[in-house]
Amino acid sequence: MMKLRKELVGFLLLFGVFFLAGCLGPIILTEADNGTLEAIDVGVVILVRLSGNPSTGYEWQRTDTLLESILEPLPEGGCCGGSCGGDQVGSPSPSEFRFKAISSGTTRLEFVYQRPWEEEPIDMFSVIIYVR
Repeated sequence: MMKLRKELVGFLLLFGVFFLAGCLGPIILTEADNGTLEAIDVGVVILVRLSGNPSTGYEWQRTDTLLESILEPLPEGGCCGGSCGGDQVGSPSPSEFRFKAISSGTTRLEFVYQRPWEEEPIDMFSVIIYVR
């Protein structure tokens, strides 16, 4: 009986750790995740944070055909942590895009970094999201 209690307590502690890990915050994807496959659970929020400098005219733009039945776009986060880069004009400022996994399936997130009036991007970001 005592052994069963210890096993049950251990299971509950382990379950609690995994449950809380999902509640701690979003999955953050950056340039280092370019070209990867990310497996996440339904209900998880994804934050795509890409470096840039909007004062140069370049901006990150989504180019995918997102399956919104799998990932729901959330209001854009703008600049990280409420701060748009440094205090100086022309300072780099990351762009943030948020999505919530709402059902199982696979979709791609793609972004290009370019000036709106130019045809060719100078950078690209792509990741496949598998929601389980």
